[in-house]
Amino acid sequence: MDATPPILPTSSLIDPATGHLWTLSTAEQIGDEARVLTFEGSGHGVYGRSACTIGTIDRYLISQSLPAKGVRCPEVRPPSTPRRGGTG
Repeated sequence: MDATPPILPTSSLIDPATGHLWTLSTAEQIGDEARVLTFEGSGHGVYGRSACTIGTIDRYLISQSLPAKGVRCPEVRPPSTPRRGGTG
């Protein structure tokens, strides 16, 4: 009986602390029990970066449900706001 729980490594494409390739390699070494959640942005840590990352991680934490292989969450940039006293 395999008691290995599902594992969800997460990574940004541009992560200055832990490179994305390292995350992919780690998941490959773990095997079928792992799926990588890729955030298509930069920075270290992906939770809270978009509705996609929050929803995917929350589902995993609540039900240990892994997303499909190759799941990616796009970076969602906030809308630009016009500058005061001038044009955008």
